[in-house]
Amino acid sequence: MSARTILEVRDKLAKQPAAAAFSEGFAKVYFAQAMGSLPKSEIDLLVFTLLIELKVIAADASLFVIARALNITPAKARSLLFQYQLRHVDASLGDQMVATTLATANFSVDDKRLSFGIESPLVRAIIDSKLKERGVFADLSLSGEILRVPLAQFDQFIDLLMGEDKAAQLEKALKKDGHLKDSTLNAFLKKYGAAVASGAVGAAGKEGFAKILEGVGAFMSSGSAEAMGDFLGGFA
Repeated sequence: MSARTILEVRDKLAKQPAAAAFSEGFAKVYFAQAMGSLPKSEIDLLVFTLLIELKVIAADASLFVIARALNITPAKARSLLFQYQLRHVDASLGDQMVATTLATANFSVDDKRLSFGIESPLVRAIIDSKLKERGVFADLSLSGEILRVPLAQFDQFIDLLMGEDKAAQLEKALKKDGHLKDSTLNAFLKKYGAAVASGAVGAAGKEGFAKILEGVGAFMSSGSAEAMGDFLGGFA
């Protein structure tokens, strides 16, 4: 079990073999150059990385849990976690984290936007990068830990996240099982995005639209059209 207080961190590092492994890992990096030449930020990151590798803290824990365990602010915990993720999470795993975030997020729909929280700083950066690669800046914005997607741009957002190959694969599978009939995936998503944005559907429709996003995330996670089909139900 991961440490939840600074006292638990000290207790875990006081026991073998964690104590020896932490000492060896720290000395290997710190004394790889002249003493005192490693910046404080790099020392902090080194300690943070060793704590994760030794399972003293968990990289997938909430930022609050990490901050509480290390007696630091959530902002400091977010910065350390982001630096750790950038250096130790490869591109394919990062994309999988994005898919998992979509598949497990809690969504809310207001008059014009669908919103959901993204706590992982790496996932937020990946999504932001994907949007900027396509020149999308004004219509999609990240505010704090909440991603707000204009419903009129929802189909474009999904295309950005999934990529053309997966979007084509999903569209083909959904047409085969009758979910899309004569439509296309983009047209399908745009239709319901526009309907929700215009207020043409009630609370049930908004909830169903949020479920569509969950279904897309389920497909991205599993590669199974059936996973998305379970969410789409009668919306096609």
